Amino acid sequence: MLRVTIASKLSIRNLAIVVCVILALTIALASAFYPKSSLSTPKQFDYTLSGYSTNGTTKQGNSLVTSFAIDYVNGTPEQVTLFASGGPNGTTFTFGSQTGTPTKSNPFNFTLTIAVPAQAPSDIYAINITSTASNSRTNSISYALTVLNAEIQVSGRVTANQFDDMWPTKIEFASTANNETYSADVHTTSGSRSSGGLIQTGTYSVSLPNHQSYRVICSWVEFAMFSPPASGGQGSGTFEGANLIINGGVGEASVSANYSD
Repeated sequence: MLRVTIASKLSIRNLAIVVCVILALTIALASAFYPKSSLSTPKQFDYTLSGYSTNGTTKQGNSLVTSFAIDYVNGTPEQVTLFASGGPNGTTFTFGSQTGTPTKSNPFNFTLTIAVPAQAPSDIYAINITSTASNSRTNSISYALTVLNAEIQVSGRVTANQFDDMWPTKIEFASTANNETYSADVHTTSGSRSSGGLIQTGTYSVSLPNHQSYRVICSWVEFAMFSPPASGGQGSGTFEGANLIINGGVGEASVSANYSD
């Protein structure tokens, strides 16, 4: 009986050793084929939001289009929704695509159209672009929007004194881009030749589209002793002034320009 008992104890002991060895080998094989990172909790979806430009300029009543990108970082891809706010009162925002799902191989690229109302004050405004994923992961960036006055008030003096019996009557600005013409009367007191009080300089004021170049044409009349009756006893003509370039910046609403023959 003693031999049997000892043998039984040895068998149980050996069996326990074998089981431990098998368990150790199993754990080793599992670690080899399934790294620790694959057995851990999957990472939460993450992404970045960036813009191809951080600022832009438009004029009152106009709009601009700018581009952004959402890039995948890690985790299982999820849908991302976009929002925009800021700018002058009445600004509207239109996304090319307001939702998208970025992946490792395909970022979510989108455009944003920012439309500014005609009455917006000229200034620099912050536009906030925000993105929110299905897991509530949120990113945001800021875009600087510069709004310029759509039109600039141009005023000044026109002098027509090549001869002592002439005076200016009108000024015209012809756009070099589309030849559209804007005109204004030149206000002066003509007097009479015999009075000796002829005023040959007058003033004008006209509103012109911003960020354009203009040819300047000034009209004048003169007393003409031998003009036919149909002309009212006056001669007339024009002279050109130097081209006017309007490039009004932030808050700039008026410029002064004087012309002389």
